[in-house]
Parts: sequence; C-alpha cells; structure tokens
Amino acid sequence: MSDRTHNLTRRTFVKCLAAGVAAATVGRGVPLLAAEAVKFRQVLVLSDIHIGYQADGVDGAEWFDRALKELKTNQVPIDYAMALGDLAHTATEAAYKTYLDIRNKSQIAKWFEIAGNHEWHGNEVKNYEALVRSIKPHSYLDGNIAWFFVSDEDAGTPGLMSQETIDWLRSGLEKHKDDVKIVCTHQLVHDTVRASTNKERCIHPKEKIAKILADFPVDLWMCGHEHHRPYSKEEILRKAGTTFLNVASMSHAYNTKESQSYVLRFEEGAKQITARRRVHDVQDFAKEYDLVIPLNRELRLGAVDATR
Repeated sequence: MSDRTHNLTRRTFVKCLAAGVAAATVGRGVPLLAAEAVKFRQVLVLSDIHIGYQADGVDGAEWFDRALKELKTNQVPIDYAMALGDLAHTATEAAYKTYLDIRNKSQIAKWFEIAGNHEWHGNEVKNYEALVRSIKPHSYLDGNIAWFFVSDEDAGTPGLMSQETIDWLRSGLEKHKDDVKIVCTHQLVHDTVRASTNKERCIHPKEKIAKILADFPVDLWMCGHEHHRPYSKEEILRKAGTTFLNVASMSHAYNTKESQSYVLRFEEGAKQITARRRVHDVQDFAKEYDLVIPLNRELRLGAVDATR
C-alpha cells in the first residue's frame, strides 16, 4: 500500500471513503482514487454462519446477530445483502427460522441467499427450500451489475454444479456480456484462492467451470466454505481478468477466530468496485485488506428499491 494511503489519518481516511475515494488495492502499491459519486451502493457479503454450532463458546446465530447489530450501531449503511451458504450447521427447521428472524430484524431491505453443503446435512435441504428459498440458481440486475447466485446442488463437502445450472449460467453470462458480471457460489473455484486445489473445497465439474471462465470474462467471483484457519490474503486472487474472493466466515466456526464479512461499494461511473473486510469483533474494517476490483466497463446503477 502506498505512503500516501498510510499518511492519511484514520478520520481523514474514513471521510475520503465516504466521499467516494477508493482505497489501495492489496499488493498493487498504487492508490486508485475515484471522484465523488452522485449515487452509490453498499452491499454486504457474508458466508458460513453455522447456526446451531458453537465456536469459542458462541453459537453461529449470536455471531450473526452481533455482526448485523454492529453494522447498524456503527452506521455502516447497507443497501442489500447476500449470504453465501452454510447458514445452518445441521439444516434444521429451527435454525432457518432463527436465521430469518435475525435477518428480518436487520433493517436491510433486500437479501439474497445460496445453499451451502451444510444445507444438505441429513438430506434436509427441504427445510432450506421451504423457509429460505429454492436451490435453483437465480440472478439479479442492478443497473448494469448482473449478479448470479448458484447454490450447492448435492450433499457432500465438494460443490456440484449440475449441467442444467451450467447451461443457465452460460446463457446468463452471454446475455449480460456487456454488463459487470458477479458470480456467487459456496465452494471455491479450482486453482484460485487458498485450498482450492483440494477436491473437497472446490466446485465440480472443475473443467466445465474453467471453460465458463475462459469463454466469459467474469469480473468478480465470490465464495465461502473454506474457513479452517484464520483469514489471510491467500483468500484473494486476481487471475485471467477475474477477481476471486473468499469472504468466509461470519462465525468463529472451524478455527476462523474472527467474525467477518465484506462490504462492497459500487459508485456510479466508476470502473472499479471497492471491497473492505469488516471484522465485527473489533467493530472496524481491516485496512490491510482494502481492495479495489478493476472492471472492464463503467458502473451504471439502476433505479431499484435498494437505492438509498
């Protein structure tokens, strides 16, 4: 990160971000500054809540509740939010009712979810589908930002993307070839971020996923699933024009040691997305992870109900 960024005081740095000044990209050493935006979005991305599982003496539901209250208390505005799987630990009806109760009290108006491997525990994915949403893939268009949400489609730790879903995703990426494209899955894309060469951690069939990425320039691919040690910069990778980001985990489950999420900022007319890692335990952003995600086109934000 550049000396210019380091020399900013904490108060000035926060004021700059509020005015639309993007932070320096991890590992690039070049500050990327954006003009003050007329309109912007802030989107919360989280994963791996594991409601029903205690880590460091606290259940996943409490980590989730604390995090959302922390954002509200510290006035971090969120236009819409997405949870990338493993909402529950054992896929019980009670766990999803708890998730919905906490989510609905957050005052974040719009939420998107995908199913992770834990939604399939005991083959009880029916509880997730009955209470949260279908595991069928879904998309959302905000101006020229095309979001694609793909759930885990089979029981087991590895991710499975069916041929039907592969065809759906390819069709959607083709349809939105001139838009900003963001794909959200639970498992990792093979040979990208940390642990993604482990067959238990990545999406299958990996060859078909690689072909999708070769044929369509995806701007950002986000996931969760892998959180078996404290977070590191190995969870972020830019490869062949796509930024890969593992956002896990909002709970302390499996030795994560921190409750975390990412806040993405989209500014009208910008050719980049600012991403900041929020550590809810300390109620602050981890500035060493401030990230600028370059785009191939300028952002146009839609007149949707998420607009503040």
